[in-house]
Amino acid sequence: MSGDMELVQLLVCPSCRTPLVEETDGILRCPDEGTTYTREAGVWRLLDDSRGSDATRFLAHYQAVRRREGWGADDDGYYRALPFEDRTGRHPAIWYIRATTYRVFVRKVMQPIETVRGRQRILDLGAGNGWLSYRLARRGHEVAAVDLNDDPQDGLGAHVHYDREAPFAVIQASFDQLPWPDDVIDLAIYNGSLHYSTDYCATLREALRVLAPGGRVVILDSPFYRHRKSGEAMVREREDVFRDDCGGDTGGMGNEGFLTLARLDGLEQDLGISWRVLHPYYGLRWALQPVKNWIMGRREPARFHVVIGSSSSGEASR
Repeated sequence: MSGDMELVQLLVCPSCRTPLVEETDGILRCPDEGTTYTREAGVWRLLDDSRGSDATRFLAHYQAVRRREGWGADDDGYYRALPFEDRTGRHPAIWYIRATTYRVFVRKVMQPIETVRGRQRILDLGAGNGWLSYRLARRGHEVAAVDLNDDPQDGLGAHVHYDREAPFAVIQASFDQLPWPDDVIDLAIYNGSLHYSTDYCATLREALRVLAPGGRVVILDSPFYRHRKSGEAMVREREDVFRDDCGGDTGGMGNEGFLTLARLDGLEQDLGISWRVLHPYYGLRWALQPVKNWIMGRREPARFHVVIGSSSSGEASR
């Protein structure tokens, strides 16, 4: 795999974790199982065939929702402007939140790490169209964009829109079967994506496996609620909207869907993760939204925190 990025050279079989060997250009083989994995349209396909049906079912549901919501564009400028500008004008409020979160993440997480440790090996988990991978690669880091979604506009296929002077690896893989060996990753970032996990314990345990000593797990832009019943109501609302607009069921994947601080506390006990929770300020209108919803008899709105986790000792900061 000469010439490939470091995170590609480290790839292992997602099933048995045996280091992969290059059979020919664009084809990797597991020497133990004989399984081959290919690179198609610049995307390394590292999905375990035994979970193919689950991945296909999830993608069919997810992509139907995203197409209905109008995500993606055709021009390079749209992707390179993210998260600071939505040039389609279709989702400006969402990208405003993501831009605010990103600024806090860079200031409070990345800059201190860069000052002390320099270049990092980073997994952008739930990378979507790759905007975060691109931003982090521009900062000089070794980055892999990881997702199931390979859509050319809204998924990994959109990698073609970015500047080649800031390259990043593009890997189609499952959160629960990361194709890297133990102890090699510095930052595992769930980029608006942890809530798609069907089992937070299993998913985070896999991230902890690949983290190097002193590594960190970061959760960005997953919805938090003070009360579990509010998150459950949100999930039901989304399912109802999908049934009305697209017909059929929602894929039946059983994603956890949201987080609470109590759920974080439980994960801390189960996995030995110490959490630090940062609370970005999204403006006065956003801050007053819970009061407005209460007056109008609506459920509480979601909150979005920047959550940093490590397996080192110490209590999480609230």
